Amino acid sequence: MAVMVMVLLSISGWQVRTLRRYLVLQREAARQERLAALGGMAAVLAHEIRNPLGAIKGLAQFLGRNRPPIRPRWK
Repeated sequence: MAVMVMVLLSISGWQVRTLRRYLVLQREAARQERLAALGGMAAVLAHEIRNPLGAIKGLAQFLGRNRPPIRPRWK
């Protein structure tokens, strides 16, 4: 009977350690998933900001090359 109690207690301890390890890994996986989603959103946001800025820059360069220099009126 004492041997059986010892075996059951050791199995329970193993189950508790396994469950704790599982919960830690599950939390870490959820954290990694949130970080990956955040990184994806940051990439999309950067892309959406960069595209219009590139078009504005290109237009400004185009207009700057094709215009005569501005002469002040007071000279």
